Amino acid sequence: MAYMDTGLVEDIDYNGLPLECCKDSLRLYIENGYNPGGSMYAVLVGDLWGASGRLDDNHWEHLKSTMRWIFNEPPSGIWGSREKVDAWMAKGGNNGRN
Repeated sequence: MAYMDTGLVEDIDYNGLPLECCKDSLRLYIENGYNPGGSMYAVLVGDLWGASGRLDDNHWEHLKSTMRWIFNEPPSGIWGSREKVDAWMAKGGNNGRN
């Protein structure tokens, strides 16, 4: 398996996310490895075409800021491809790392 930067997730600032539902979904994904749901999973793996078909108008409006947050806050080893996201979920997120 290639090196994955899973860095420290304890210092992540969820306040930069525009929607409460996204905060909850991403916190559970990052901390516990829970599946974040169809559209957020698609965003995390980089499938923007797949995400665009699942987003309602409110989420569509905030897609850019959510993507910017994902790029800047969580470690790059837990997003960006299906393999990275699936591996993070399989290990139980940050709480399963020990």
